[in-house]
Amino acid sequence: MALIKVSLVLAAVGVLWWRLGHAIERGAAAGYLVGALLMSAASGSIWQLTLVGLAALAFHVGGFMVLLVAYFDRDAMRLTSRNYQALP
Repeated sequence: MALIKVSLVLAAVGVLWWRLGHAIERGAAAGYLVGALLMSAASGSIWQLTLVGLAALAFHVGGFMVLLVAYFDRDAMRLTSRNYQALP
């Protein structure tokens, strides 16, 4: 289970790496980073089998935080729509 969570964290970090490479508001950047930090810390805690219930809660809160910030991040939608229009 910890390996599955680590793979989700790596996917989130990859998307954040892309997103933080462009102009972004401070609040959105903070939300993305706190969410990814919660997910990675929770994965480490689950790997060590310490406070698994609290770690699972922290992992899901972090994941929902990243998704919520991504949903309201208007600049990210413009970045992806511009890239789709450039394709032949």
